[in-house]
Amino acid sequence: MDPRAVPRHLGSTNALLGGHIDLVADASGWAPLVYGGRLRLLVIWSDKRSKNWPKLPTLEGGRIAMVSNRRSPGRPKGMNPKVVKSCTTRSRRAAKSRLHLETLTRLDQEPFYLTPPDYRAFASGRSPSRSN
Repeated sequence: MDPRAVPRHLGSTNALLGGHIDLVADASGWAPLVYGGRLRLLVIWSDKRSKNWPKLPTLEGGRIAMVSNRRSPGRPKGMNPKVVKSCTTRSRRAAKSRLHLETLTRLDQEPFYLTPPDYRAFASGRSPSRSN
């Protein structure tokens, strides 16, 4: 095998479907293609079993480091605390919505919601208290 990195913005899943590359290590946006029979999973890029594909092996104990790619909306320093509170309340409500949780389940992802102080701790490498 001749490993070749394909930048994500160039469409690694499309390159896989087109037969230009042999495998993809990517976030689970490919899940609908697996459900539809267009892609086959070989391993779950996680340290625990998948709820959707529990018989697949994981990378647990392997030589590949587990990477978690978490994102969060940002805000300017000094933003009005009332606006921050409103955004936090709405974000938490959206994170707990049925549609969001169903989408996460379909994509084999776990909910991950942190309050602004907890996310700040998480982003700086400290251990936040989980606010799910």
